Parts: sequence; structure tokens; C-alpha cells
Amino acid sequence: MSIGFAATLFVVIGALALRTFRRPELAGSAAAIALGLLVGMSPSSSAHAAEFRVEEEGTVKVDAGESIDDTVFLGGKTAVVAGVVDGDVFAAAERVEVTGTVRGNLYAAGESVTVSGSVQGNVHAAGRNVELDAKVGGTGFVAGQNVTVAEGAELARGGFLAGESLQSKGRVGRDLHFAAEKMELSGSVERNVRGYAENVSVSSTAAVGGDLHVTAASEDALEVDDGATIGGETSVDIEEEHEDRAFMHPGFYFGVLAKTLAMLLIGFVLVTLFPSLRPTAPGSGKEVLRDMGVGFVALIATPVAVLMIAFTIIGIPISIVLAVVYALLLFLSTLVAAYFAGRRFPFGGEGGKDVTLRTGLALLTILFIVEIPFVGGGLQFLVYIFGMGVLLLHLRDLYVNRQGPADTAVAEPERLAAG
Repeated sequence: MSIGFAATLFVVIGALALRTFRRPELAGSAAAIALGLLVGMSPSSSAHAAEFRVEEEGTVKVDAGESIDDTVFLGGKTAVVAGVVDGDVFAAAERVEVTGTVRGNLYAAGESVTVSGSVQGNVHAAGRNVELDAKVGGTGFVAGQNVTVAEGAELARGGFLAGESLQSKGRVGRDLHFAAEKMELSGSVERNVRGYAENVSVSSTAAVGGDLHVTAASEDALEVDDGATIGGETSVDIEEEHEDRAFMHPGFYFGVLAKTLAMLLIGFVLVTLFPSLRPTAPGSGKEVLRDMGVGFVALIATPVAVLMIAFTIIGIPISIVLAVVYALLLFLSTLVAAYFAGRRFPFGGEGGKDVTLRTGLALLTILFIVEIPFVGGGLQFLVYIFGMGVLLLHLRDLYVNRQGPADTAVAEPERLAAG
């Protein structure tokens, strides 16, 4: 799994959540989901530890003049990086401001994200309003309702922009890719510009070293002012809107409903026969990050292990069993995510019928969203890594609990008691 895919998935999920809810009080939750995904997916570094600074309602910051030789996690109503971080920065808040120096990668999500310092690695940002006015040594992966790459900004290794309204006024060192309702290009791009939009305008100050390729509904979607420099070819691909979608057919809804009922029934039977299998909800943000990290490793490493074991004749039965267990965990991970999501619904009690109803509604919602093109795959990935991580750690707890009183006493007593 490449970091580029991780970043793209991050900004898409973050932008979707913020644009869908359109409510500041929910921005932190949406950002936390995207942040958790990247924590689980980003490669760890032995050279950097991790420093957490979290304030639910306050401001968390790396002060000007402060230097941190760790990877930093910031969470709060406002997150500010004014000093120097010699590692990666993960920031989730309603308002994120980076005016200092980040010598690793920057991952930021919030209602408003402003980056005006220096980032030597990649920038991954999602929010309602995102503005880059920084020197970025890597690639910019940015999504939001309004995205601006300011005149003084530089994306040394190219950019991927997505949103309703995009403005690229700075310098893009390589290719620029975009997807938007409206795209305005007035800066420079060293190589090619490619993207999808309802309207694209290229001002007289723009300079493109390679091709300008736009996919839109009509030829009139692209406007190039006199004076603009295009080094290669300029072309527009016409892509008419297609009405023939799965969502237009009643069978789609019956299929999702049937799948929901089947999964709910299987989960009910399993929990009834084996009550101890019901997992315990993570007690903190750190546990969520841990669960996602474990789930990510299991999701990626298990198929590789199955193939390696299958190369030997004696290992074929083991690989078959491992593959079946893997498929079962994937199946149950969606149910686990729905169970925890349903518990957050503001209605119903803790009775069996209420829990089943809320889990069913959450499961139905998840199964609908994962069918949405371009977005569903990202949510499904989130569900898989979170659900698998929770299940694996819960099974580990059950195993440790069976080893005897001496071991049980020191093995996460709160989580075991709740399970």
C-alpha cells in the first residue's frame, strides 16, 4: 500500500465527511476518522517516537521557538504548529494552522486548514476551506469545499486537488491532477495538467509546460485566456452524464436490505451462542488508533502469509484455514463497525431490541455508502481495518483470560471485564 494511496484516501474521506455534515461541531469527529486511518497506514519510523497533545475544547500548539524531534499528534478545537517538528505531524481540529517548519509529512483535517510555513515532505489536507501558502518539498494531496494554492506556494513534486472550487496560483513542480466543479489556474505547472471539472479557466498568467487535458460535459467547459502558455496539446474529452446507475434500480435497494438482514441475523446468532465474542468499544482515541493499526497489518499481511504458506505441500491445509478465518474477519468487521456506530445514535436504550435496531440501521447506512463510486471503497477500507483490529485484539484478550488468574490479572482487566 503506497503512501500516495493512503493520502488520497485520507483527503477523500475527510472532504466527504466535512462536506456532508456541514456542521462545525462534527468536523472534529470526521477529522478524527481520517486521522486514525492515516495513523494506521503510515509507515513507522524508528528514528521518531510519538508525542500526543490533545485538548477537547482548547488550543493545542507547537509554540514558536519550540523544536520537537518526534512525530506529533495534535487534536483539539484549534491546532497550531508555529515551531519546528523534525518528524511527521498529524493534526485534527476545527481550525488547523501551520506557520512553522515540518521536516516530515503533514496530515491535517478540519473545518479550516491553513499551511503557510514549510513542509519538507508531503502535505495531506482535508477541510471545508484549505489554503496552501507554503514551500512543500513533496506532493500536495488536498481536498475541500474551497481549496487555494496561493501565489507564494510551491508543490515541488506535483499536486492532487479535489473540491467544489479550486484555485492554483502558485508553482507546481510536476504534474497537477484535479477534480472539481470549478477550477481556476493562474500559476505555473512544470509538466501536465489533467482533471475533471464542470468549468475550467486558465488565466493569462498561467504557464503549463506539458499538456492540458480536461474531461468535462462540453467543449465550452474550458476557457483559456490570451497570454496563457501551454507547452503541449490542449484537449477536452466530452463525458456525458450517465443516468443508468445502480441506485436507479429497485433491485439495488432490495439487495442492500437483504444483505443487511442476513449479516444482522448471523451476528445475532453468534452473540447469542457465544456471548463472550461481543467486543468492547475502544476506551480512548489511542485505542482506536491501535485497533486501526493492528487491523491494517492484518489486512495486508494475511494474504501474503497465505500465499507463502501455500507454496509448501504441508502448508496447504494451514493456508486454507487461514484464508477462511481471514474471510470471516472481513465479514464480521463490518458488523463490528455497525455495532459501535449504532451505539452513538441518540435514541433507544441498552436493551436487546434497541441494540439490534440501532446496529441494523448503522449497518444499512454503511452498506449503502460503500456502494457510492470513488467514496465507498475508502469507507470500506476504514471499516475493515477498524473492525479487524477490534476483533483480533478482543480474541487475544479472551485467549489471555483463559491462561489463568496470574496472567489475567495483568492483561487489560477493564477490557476483559467489559467483554
